[in-house]
Amino acid sequence: MTKRWVVLAAVAVGAGLAVSCSGPRLPATARGELLLTVDGKVRHGPFRLGRADLEALPRAAFRAVDPASGLEARYEGVALQPLFADALEAEPGADTILVRTEDKEALPLSPVLLRQYRPILADRIDGAPVAPQLAWPNVDQQGIRRDPRAALWWARKVVGLELMAWDKGWGRALRPPPGASDAARLGAGQFALRCTACHRLGKAGGERGPALDGAAARLGREGFVAAVRRHPLWQERLGTELAPGDDVAAQLHAFVEVVDLSGPSDEPAQPEPREPRGPGRGPSAP
Repeated sequence: MTKRWVVLAAVAVGAGLAVSCSGPRLPATARGELLLTVDGKVRHGPFRLGRADLEALPRAAFRAVDPASGLEARYEGVALQPLFADALEAEPGADTILVRTEDKEALPLSPVLLRQYRPILADRIDGAPVAPQLAWPNVDQQGIRRDPRAALWWARKVVGLELMAWDKGWGRALRPPPGASDAARLGAGQFALRCTACHRLGKAGGERGPALDGAAARLGREGFVAAVRRHPLWQERLGTELAPGDDVAAQLHAFVEVVDLSGPSDEPAQPEPREPRGPGRGPSAP
């Protein structure tokens, strides 16, 4: 599934980010060709890494099945959990890892997923060097194999990892306004899961696909629902299990419409709704 990232310390353990100042130091200048940038709410950054820099970091390997091709291979690369826990120092409030790709996807991930499943930033597949990609051990990890959302957590051609505070950034932009309908509130969670990696809405989201500001009014409810249902991502990568029905497509329309009508939120971040902050936020939408 092509979709869609960093470090830490000084962040509460409850936020899911470890507190640490030890471990390998990341370089400010890449050795050789620049492959990865690490920035955002991380102290002493930004960091720029080449292939030699990636190979010097803590590494891991596992067999996994690419959800896009269905092929199994051996993935080797940077072990992300040790990197985040030991090599990087986060600023207070940082609680989300944004994975950026060459084709302008921006996948937000909870650090809880990293701790639970131990993905890697793979730079070798079956021993051959490749552009960095976020890979998950879905052969050995039962939880990943059973979770249909896991296909949304993969990302190809990763060029950047960014640490951010969800509530003060994308969470605020993607929060339905007070008084929003139940459909719009449900649509906020669906948008965070399915759409935000590829589509911008307000100040949040990736840029692989078109921005969705004004799309609800421009397409109308029926046109918007039809666009969601025929989105190529469902046919090409997710199959029928995650493909949205008319009810989900209507919730997405209700959310995009209410965000357009209300304008950007200036209210302090609220704890509700919680759904957009859950693990497994990923791409797609009209």
